[in-house]
Amino acid sequence: MFDKLKIKWIFACIIFFSATSILGAAKDWTGAISTSWSDATNWNPVGVPGATDDVTIKSAGNLPVLDGDYEIQSLILLSNTSLALNGNQLIVNQNLTVNNTGSSNKHLILTNAADILIVKGNTTIGGENTFSAGVFKLYGNLTQQYRTTSIRPSGTLFQFDGTSKQIVTFIYPDLNNWSFLNDVTINNTDTVQINSDIYISGHLTLGTNGHLYQSSSYETYYSGQLPTIGSGTYSVEKSYVYGALVANENLTMPSPVNHLFIFPDKSLTLNGYQISVGGNFQVENTGSSNKHLIMSNPSDHLIVMGNAVFGGENSLDTGMVELKGDFTQQYRTTAVRPTGTTFKFSGSSGQQVSFVYPDLTNWSYFGAMEISNSNGVTFNSDVYINGHLTLTNNGLVSQGSGFE
Repeated sequence: MFDKLKIKWIFACIIFFSATSILGAAKDWTGAISTSWSDATNWNPVGVPGATDDVTIKSAGNLPVLDGDYEIQSLILLSNTSLALNGNQLIVNQNLTVNNTGSSNKHLILTNAADILIVKGNTTIGGENTFSAGVFKLYGNLTQQYRTTSIRPSGTLFQFDGTSKQIVTFIYPDLNNWSFLNDVTINNTDTVQINSDIYISGHLTLGTNGHLYQSSSYETYYSGQLPTIGSGTYSVEKSYVYGALVANENLTMPSPVNHLFIFPDKSLTLNGYQISVGGNFQVENTGSSNKHLIMSNPSDHLIVMGNAVFGGENSLDTGMVELKGDFTQQYRTTAVRPTGTTFKFSGSSGQQVSFVYPDLTNWSYFGAMEISNSNGVTFNSDVYINGHLTLTNNGLVSQGSGFE
């Protein structure tokens, strides 16, 4: 009987210690000796954290610097702490949290091109960080909160690699003293869903079959360049030009709910490329004399599948604006005064043309104009044509009574 009890006790101990090993332990940074992550005596309890350990970085005289590649279970950075990757890779198997803090102290520090931070759970960032290089790979949700300037990357690529829906939320989205993303890659073929406005200061790229979604309640602002969509799915309804953007590739935004806006005093230069907008296109109303849509290369080609509204100044020297929907000139009297750009109307149903300010002298007009719509283009205002009007492919034009 005694031997049987002894065997059971030994077996229970084995199970207990095995379970403890699998579950891991809470590891707190003390920095008692140095900044070295690999020094066991910098941790409480003593020992370098492993793949099943929950790590908390606490304020200390010495703050941790990675000196190799590591894998841990979860990570929390408290106020006034930091973690520098230092050219290494850190894998976090569950959640990462930078605690809410008003401190200007930089918490996550990615400054080396070899820095790789991988988070397989959710990421919540409520304090300041330095993101100037490397790659931040996310497999779960991303939430920016509390500290308005907590996410302002100047070089770190944010890469969304999840296999199920990932949700991105910015509580404080803006370029001016708030938070934004720089370069972004969407590899998630399920969905990356943006549940707030978002600002992209660099380049957003959809990987093979990557899917980006944002509802009509929110807006995406591009201040560096327009997105690269490729074979991905771009389910974003409101995209804004929010800087001096110069196209460097052809772009097709294929969905009828993909609308493109040029924000007042911002600009889009086609630079010899074709941009096709599946939804509506609008140069927003502004009294500014700044040029918004800039077409100065003969290869420039803007195609708008929906309606086009011009409410601000533009530079229309060459190339073609091809419209499948209605055209409206409004607000800025000199919004549409092309010196060489052809306006082509090629819709498959009736199209309407309206000038709020039609005239050759200090108001708006068309230069060269082509109509290939056999279902008709109707002028619902006076229209001035300063070039040549051409009807092709059984194109039809009419004008309401009372207009000229």
